[in-house]
Amino acid sequence: MIAALAAFVGAVVITLAGMALPPDVTGQPSRVPVAPEVFLRASNEHGQVVLNFFAGDTLFVVGYLLVFVGLYAALKVVSHPFALVGMGAGLLAGVIDAAENALFIWLALRGQINTVAVDDPGLPGLMLAAFLLTNLKWLAAFVTLGAYGLIFPRRNVLEWTIALLMWGFVLVGVLGVALPVLIVPRGLFLLVGMPLFAAFFWQEQRALSGQSWSG
Repeated sequence: MIAALAAFVGAVVITLAGMALPPDVTGQPSRVPVAPEVFLRASNEHGQVVLNFFAGDTLFVVGYLLVFVGLYAALKVVSHPFALVGMGAGLLAGVIDAAENALFIWLALRGQINTVAVDDPGLPGLMLAAFLLTNLKWLAAFVTLGAYGLIFPRRNVLEWTIALLMWGFVLVGVLGVALPVLIVPRGLFLLVGMPLFAAFFWQEQRALSGQSWSG
C-alpha cells in the first residue's frame, strides 16, 4: 500500500514539475521524434526543473516496481505463469526506465556546466537511444499490466475498476503507436491507478488480518 502511495506522490511531482516548464517545453522529449533544439531545450535552459521532474520519476519507478512485486504475490495463486510474466516484464520496465532517467539526468547536469550543442556529433545517437528506451519501457509496462489484468480478481467494484484500468492502459497504449495524440493520456492510467492499487492492497491486508484473527 505504501509503495503505491509513493508511486502516486512521484507521479504528482512529475506532473507539477512538467507544469513548471513553458508550454512548448517537455521534460522528457523522447516519446516521439523531435528536432534537436526541442530535445535539448529543457536540459539546456531549465536544468533544475528537469532534475525535479526526474527526482519524482525516480520515486515513481521505486514505487511501481514494489507495486508490481506486490501484485505478483497477490496474484500468483490465481495463475503463477501470468503473474510471473507480469512481474518479469515489470522489473524489465523499471530497469529500462532507470536507464532512460539516467540519460536525461545526465543531460540536465551537463547543461548546468556546459550545454550540449545542437550540432554535437553524438546527439543523433543520444536521441535515438532515448526514443528506444522510452518505447521499450512502455512495451514492458503494457505486458505487465496486460498479464496482471487477465488474472486480476473481479469480486467487487474496486477490483473491476482496477481490471478495466489495466485493460484500458494496454489498449490506449497500443493505439498510441498509431495515434501519438494518445501518448500523454496513457500516463493518466498510472496516475489514477496507484491510489486504487493502494486501496486493493489495504483490502487484501484487512482480509489477511481477519483470517489470522479468526484462526
